[in-house]
Amino acid sequence: MKIFFWILFIALLATTQAEEIRYLRVAVTTEVQVAALHQSGYDLADVKVRQNAISGNERFEWFPENGFVTILINSDAERSALLDAGYIILREGVHVRQARLQPSEDVPPFQFGWPRSMAGAPGVYGQAATVHDFNRNGEKSIFLSNTEGYAYMWRPNGAFVLGFPRSPDPANFWSTGSRETAAAGDLDGDHVDEVIFGRWVGLLYAYQYHLGEQLPGFPINFGLQVSTNDPVMYDFDDDGRDEMVIYTFPEQTYASGSIHMINDNGTNLPGWPISVAQYSESSPAVGDIDGDGEMEIVFGSGDVPNGGIPGELHAYNVDGTIVPGFPVEVGYGVDTPPTIYDIDMNGVDDILIRIKLARTDINGIYAYDGSGNLLPGFPAEITRGGSSHGAPAIADVNGDGLPEIAYGTALAVDSGKVWLFNNSGELMPGFPQLVYATWVEESVSLEDVSGDTLPDIVCGTNGVSNDPARLYAFDYEGNVISGYPYYNNELLSSLESTPAIYDIDDDGDTEIITASHGGTVFVFDTPGIPAATSWPTYKYNAARMGSIPEIVTGIAGDDDVDLPVNFQLTQNYPNPFNPTTNFGLTIPDLGFVELMVYDVTGRIVKTLVSESRTAGSYVVQWDGRDENGRLVASGIYLYQLRVDGKATFNAAKKMMLIK
Repeated sequence: MKIFFWILFIALLATTQAEEIRYLRVAVTTEVQVAALHQSGYDLADVKVRQNAISGNERFEWFPENGFVTILINSDAERSALLDAGYIILREGVHVRQARLQPSEDVPPFQFGWPRSMAGAPGVYGQAATVHDFNRNGEKSIFLSNTEGYAYMWRPNGAFVLGFPRSPDPANFWSTGSRETAAAGDLDGDHVDEVIFGRWVGLLYAYQYHLGEQLPGFPINFGLQVSTNDPVMYDFDDDGRDEMVIYTFPEQTYASGSIHMINDNGTNLPGWPISVAQYSESSPAVGDIDGDGEMEIVFGSGDVPNGGIPGELHAYNVDGTIVPGFPVEVGYGVDTPPTIYDIDMNGVDDILIRIKLARTDINGIYAYDGSGNLLPGFPAEITRGGSSHGAPAIADVNGDGLPEIAYGTALAVDSGKVWLFNNSGELMPGFPQLVYATWVEESVSLEDVSGDTLPDIVCGTNGVSNDPARLYAFDYEGNVISGYPYYNNELLSSLESTPAIYDIDDDGDTEIITASHGGTVFVFDTPGIPAATSWPTYKYNAARMGSIPEIVTGIAGDDDVDLPVNFQLTQNYPNPFNPTTNFGLTIPDLGFVELMVYDVTGRIVKTLVSESRTAGSYVVQWDGRDENGRLVASGIYLYQLRVDGKATFNAAKKMMLIK
């Protein structure tokens, strides 16, 4: 019998909804202690337990840096038993459950063809839907796998993509309890993207879009009872094929792990894999944190309490060498993914991550530059732990031209919160906001679902007996958007998936894609208009980069021709600007030149150049107006230079308009 534990408030709610909850906060510092409490039958309100059915091994999601777990009790006998067992009670009390907000009548309708159900139960344990145009024909598809190894891909109307769903390999047909969030990328260079995900049985899968078949040589087997984190896809060696960066580690508690950079034939690039003294579930992010024009790989590692191994924040170059200034010692284990973003707007990416620094004992969002130095104003302090695997989400949610940082936290008994900070680490007015549940499940997403063109903060919560999970949406002032929090009885088993928010049917408004722990996949239609700046899914995009692709360069031509090396696209100046800015470009030979301005959703804002030009250096000015002559809103924009001639060139950079 497959076992999969979801422990949240089991003894809390009976036929009548008790308003008062008696709880104890019990001091624990190790996973061994958490396991002992679980095995003794205590109701752990802020611990999730998942089990690999074939090995019997359990893994616990909790917040070690808090130094406690919350136990719900019904009698003095349970309290006495804890004391007799040697546990220290840090706090006890009676909590009065707060009434959850009820939605208005303007609830978001289901998208046509949805919801859909997945085979196998339970289904989703943290996996985010991968929404992507896999065959690059303009139509997005929705991919999601579940804990029992079923793999689904749907069209926007809920119909299956040809070749899906895929049943598990009969040899690997068991519940793994693994997260299995997938990334999309072109492994084999055929210009059709594959979907890649791992399972908690040491297997890494790569499904092709065509007919749902696996790439030759897959799945890659890392070994039985080896876990994998969420992969990242990026073409690190500029060969036209994406590589996979993935964290692997054995199931044992306090074991070492490895970071791999793997190509399509299953081998590591030179300098990889890299051994990590203590594993964590901090899936990597990639971005150019030192301004050298190449991507770096950033991730966290765990700690061994009283074992001399501290948690650390790591950064590596593509060749596997350590970025100067790293690792940064955190002390507590780093189990959440980093986000890479130029938060101080100095032209170079920074690292943002939710940690608790041992030497300061401050929990919050920390921001480091590419040399491992803490940025002024940080940390952005939050209470207690964060979402189990939540990565900071960043977008300009109030339209002032500056980015904000959104995050969700968990706290029993029903005090999970959504936080919003400005780019200097200051808490925004109206936040934090309660979600009246323990968990803000996974990451939040930032995209417009109300129709005002500004990104909203969208997240799911856990559900408990007789009290369904909720789908929340807040505006930048902390107001709950009309129609939210959405709930119905189908959400009872918790919304375990970071929302993905896209216009999947090309009707001009956004849809919210999320899934419940029970394996039901929901797509809600909203009046939202895709925002100029947004963070629409887990780790920003389907490649799970954890960063906004900022610079894409490549030169290609006839192999027998000496390719020019002096193509150039300079950073715009001034930057930030209002409303006029200039671009410098250098063309080494006659060619057809296109210089385009895009918003961050990829929509063309303005065509600045589209003509043949001879070799030379040019300065092109943009007056901040779109194709219709209207001034555009504040925000982040991309500008791209494409040249087609004796050699081809393609480069893009970002800029910031501030009014």
